[in-house]
Amino acid sequence: MKRAVLVILLALVMSIVGNRHACSSYWKIFTVDTDGNVGQYTSIGLDSSGLPHISYRDALNNNLKYAYIDEDSWQIYSVDYDGIVGGYTSIDLDTSGLPHISYYDATNHGLKYAYFDGGSWYIDTVDYVDTVGMYTSIALDISGLPHISYYDYTNADLKYAYFDGSSWKIDTVDYVDTVGKYTSIVVDELDRPHISYYDETHHALKYAINDGGGWQDMTVDNSGDVGQYTSITVDSLNNPHISYYDAAYTDLKYAYFDGGLWKIDTVDYVDNVGMYTSIALDISGLPHISYYDFDNTALKYAYFNGAGWEIEFVDSIGEVGEYTSLDLDENGIPHISYYDYYDPFNAHLKYVRGLAQPKAVTTDPANNTINIIPSTDISVTFDSYMDSSSINDTTFLVNGSQTGPHLGIILYDSPTKTATFDPDINFAYGEVVTVILTSGITDTFGIPMEPYIFSFTIHSSSGSAYFLPPEFYDTGPGARSVCSADFNGDGYID
Repeated sequence: MKRAVLVILLALVMSIVGNRHACSSYWKIFTVDTDGNVGQYTSIGLDSSGLPHISYRDALNNNLKYAYIDEDSWQIYSVDYDGIVGGYTSIDLDTSGLPHISYYDATNHGLKYAYFDGGSWYIDTVDYVDTVGMYTSIALDISGLPHISYYDYTNADLKYAYFDGSSWKIDTVDYVDTVGKYTSIVVDELDRPHISYYDETHHALKYAINDGGGWQDMTVDNSGDVGQYTSITVDSLNNPHISYYDAAYTDLKYAYFDGGLWKIDTVDYVDNVGMYTSIALDISGLPHISYYDFDNTALKYAYFNGAGWEIEFVDSIGEVGEYTSLDLDENGIPHISYYDYYDPFNAHLKYVRGLAQPKAVTTDPANNTINIIPSTDISVTFDSYMDSSSINDTTFLVNGSQTGPHLGIILYDSPTKTATFDPDINFAYGEVVTVILTSGITDTFGIPMEPYIFSFTIHSSSGSAYFLPPEFYDTGPGARSVCSADFNGDGYID
């Protein structure tokens, strides 16, 4: 019966593991700013601590705003309130975690740039010839100098500006037909700018790169009406990856260059999806994309797991998900800023971050250890702060191979993130103890832990005998016999 109990417990925990949906993620949603109609044109960047910094527009007051979270709360600033400003914002952070923002000045029809030096904001007009500065995108090079792609409305061209340390330099990248809306820029580790953008004349996705010898552009996808809402990044080989909208089929699409050819994939085709895309790559070079579901007025998220795309709704309460911006922290956790529209006077900036399932990182006794004393306590240290009320005798299960299930006193120490189980009776000499931590154990956000099983062996009762780690020998083919006995004389089969 004791073995049957253990089998049942193992089956229980395996059913918990097996029934988790592969695409299941956990999200924590924050409303950042509720002061009027705020949150259009959001852009997000993460500092070295993984904390978000967001630029966005205050549509009610026509201001450029900026928000970041410190250890305790959101800090919000109006950066520029001179005229009608703050459209098409884009943010990047330097190595000190300080923000650099490009944006559109609708009053003067120009491109503007703001940066914070740690004490004050500095604002500069980059380009004001004709009507320019819509669809801005900013990226910093390895020296922390800004590069900006943007649209020239007057001439229907794609333009590019960069600061060389003393002044702004401006190029027209592509001027053939009507091109340059929905730009996105990234600067690779060789300081080469890559830009994705929309060719409105030919309804196509285009891409341009300056490799030091001048700008080269090419058409990536011209199947139907594609290329709006582009977002670009590069992988470790400096090859571009682009997310974008297919307006003809109302799908989310993704293209990447493998070093020789462009590869194109339709990521999501259910309903009208794929506007306001934003892309980031994880440490394995796999793409993650946030985007807007128009039919369900919802924020969605897709990532490639190495074999196929996983897709999920992140926020679907109300009319949410426009103006998405995505970044990944060093652990591959997604952080997304987006717009929550209620009415013209009550629209909010929202932010959501993924929450990884907590894990057991160390145990005492450690897994598969031997010669443990019968009176041992059992401790488990987690990688997150846990909800102490969830750690109890239904989620922290202890079973002896001879003595069966054990009850005991369970204590949780928050500063060390450690739970300790003090069994009500000692374990039997020579038995194997199995510990099962179920997904009923949750962290302080309510996220269930990944179920975990470990075991250890109690030492023998008398004499100088101790259990030794197993050794394996090649016995060759043919039948062999197995015997068991009470080797230590304690009344139990060893």
